[in-house]
Amino acid sequence: MFDVPGDAEVFTCQIEYGPDGNVIGDAGPENTGYATYQFDDDCRIVGIAHEDKVFKIVGGDAACYKILRTWYFADWCGYGGDVLSGKWWLDASIVVDKCVQKIIVIDTVPPVCLITGPVADSDTIVLGACEYTLNVEVDAEDVCGLVAYSWELKEISDPDDQYTVERGSDDLSGIAGENFGFSIEDLLPGTYKLKVQVQDECSNEGYCEYTITVNSGKKPTPVCLMSLTARLTPWDSDNDGEVDSAHAVIWAPEFDRSSTPACGDDSLEYRIEFITGTDDDLNTAGDLDFLEVGCPDIGARLVRVWMISHPSNTRDYCDAVLIVQSDLSGCDPQVGSNHDVMGYEEDMTHINSGSNHSKIDGKKGDNQVSGDAGLTSSVIEESLHDQNQFELYQNSPNPFKEYTMIGFYLPEATKAQLLIYDLNGRLLKIFSADYPKGYQEIIIDHFDLNTSASVLYYQLETNQYTATRKMILLN
Repeated sequence: MFDVPGDAEVFTCQIEYGPDGNVIGDAGPENTGYATYQFDDDCRIVGIAHEDKVFKIVGGDAACYKILRTWYFADWCGYGGDVLSGKWWLDASIVVDKCVQKIIVIDTVPPVCLITGPVADSDTIVLGACEYTLNVEVDAEDVCGLVAYSWELKEISDPDDQYTVERGSDDLSGIAGENFGFSIEDLLPGTYKLKVQVQDECSNEGYCEYTITVNSGKKPTPVCLMSLTARLTPWDSDNDGEVDSAHAVIWAPEFDRSSTPACGDDSLEYRIEFITGTDDDLNTAGDLDFLEVGCPDIGARLVRVWMISHPSNTRDYCDAVLIVQSDLSGCDPQVGSNHDVMGYEEDMTHINSGSNHSKIDGKKGDNQVSGDAGLTSSVIEESLHDQNQFELYQNSPNPFKEYTMIGFYLPEATKAQLLIYDLNGRLLKIFSADYPKGYQEIIIDHFDLNTSASVLYYQLETNQYTATRKMILLN
């Protein structure tokens, strides 16, 4: 008597409802079909109605909703000929037949998403520290509405040893377009892949990925001894039974005090070289991890000790003084380089940040100070030097904030150099000049030191003597 539309699948992701609470639109009867009376019989009055029950499908592969559409039929002639209004189908005595149509609403279109990080995808970010916090934002869209997301970060530097660093998840509001973000802390140098999954109302899953390489720009931290003394060992170079030379070998690690590798590294390699004052490369370490010295090297030389951190291959250095001494066994008393420390010109110094030309700010001879540093000379009476001894005095004032004076006594006219270092052994300043016999003073201006360190060391060197003291700079 009645034709009922068959079960159907509808490819959409949205359910629309009419004023009566039944489904309309893509999943409504205007699309899936209406029930009809089979006969053309004007003598029979029939009633046809339907009612929808909608069920959300959770965890399905693609189906979003199931609609059970029940069709109801009435024969008004059999009921007395009066057509009833309202929800007549709820009265079982009126309904002569009914049939259930099943409609499945299917959505197979996954959401789309895009990750935005601090640099472009597959790019590199260079740190000034050891650890990094990755902040990302994700834009996601799906017409069916987004309900949840999850993410996973993997370290992929080694293709054979990839591992999950961290993962997380959260719910979304169910709207079609979402923007959300999250942070991942304490990342060490390496290459990382972030994978984000977003899920829509129909359990479709979309994915997006973002790769970033984290490099630490932090170099190893060199901490060196300020100076090291090597005593030459006499030896018979031609095996004739007579001592005819002397030598010593100094290994680069001997200058190391407590240097540490760069972030994420696990070992240090050492190199050492003499600093000549000309064409010294501040970026490339030499090939040797030792220096061999002999009679011509007697005196003081400035050396550069390199720390190469592995596996990052980053490097940094500290400058130190190598003092070569001998009892002259095997050495001609006239032989010796009579080195200015490092062979620098007397108006030049060399530190880690590059060449820094600096003239001697002041010196005192015959109880006179040359140059105006705004300080009062603390004259040491000649009677204090009756013993005619080499002496390096404590700077005054100490501690100091702007200027300080360093005094010293020379038992004979000679060339002398005053070197100022920080605690890491970095050379900050050199003063070099030919001085007469007697008491001398050098004025130190804190601006010339170009350092934020508080504890400094100053060392006075001549061909025959060396002395070191500590002073405090108030920053």
